[in-house]
Amino acid sequence: MAGVGTGRLERSGGVARDRAPRPQAPRGRAQRRRALVRAQAPARRPDHLTIGRNDDNAIVINDATVSRHHAVLRQTGEGWTLAPVPGVKAVTRLGDLDLKAGQPALLHSRDKVRLGEAVFTYYDLPG
Repeated sequence: MAGVGTGRLERSGGVARDRAPRPQAPRGRAQRRRALVRAQAPARRPDHLTIGRNDDNAIVINDATVSRHHAVLRQTGEGWTLAPVPGVKAVTRLGDLDLKAGQPALLHSRDKVRLGEAVFTYYDLPG
């Protein structure tokens, strides 16, 4: 996570990375709406990152369908897990699995994550 900075997560199969995104060619139909994401660079390597619409999250997603405090990414010995914050009524899905608060799911590279109506692809970057 060193070097976490400003980046962009693209909807519907876009790429989530800690660096500036590569430009993409138009998809034939109208360009899909994109959710802009801002990541705050932590002072040290964190073991968890909060995700949501509010500015106090480590990863801020500018989308009205995402809760103010939506989910938490945690680093474990097995890898990164995702779990909704207790009390969140908005949709949190990992592939076809509806996630419930307090039941983290292990993320694998290329997993589709849905927070509200925003859909992202998780990539496990080496290092």
